[in-house]
Amino acid sequence: MWVCGCVELVRGDDGGTWTGWAATTFEDSVPQGKKVRLLGVSLASSTGDFSWLASSSGSAPSGQPIVSLGSMESITGPAYMNVEYDGDLVPLMVNPNTIRMNWSEQFAPTIAQSYPDGITVTVTYSIQFE
Repeated sequence: MWVCGCVELVRGDDGGTWTGWAATTFEDSVPQGKKVRLLGVSLASSTGDFSWLASSSGSAPSGQPIVSLGSMESITGPAYMNVEYDGDLVPLMVNPNTIRMNWSEQFAPTIAQSYPDGITVTVTYSIQFE
């Protein structure tokens, strides 16, 4: 199953950071006794590349690291995150039908161009119900 969410970033300072969160809510709750596993996460930037971003990481509200990716400045097209946690996400969910990811972004040391309207990052999660 694929689910998507968007994160709006306001342009930061060269070498600065941005933190925020995004939640994805399912229409129905995860059935009792079922597990949810994260198979992959991809990011797509409204700029078409990630020259403005040095690294990205996502964690559960509990602080459990979930995904990360460094050395992003040369990536064009989608960026595929490294899954750091492959356990059951249900205990980390904020309620039975909502997954929340806390994001931390490290901007590139030098951002070559200006983004006056900010940047939209579309996050696509590939999850499996077991």
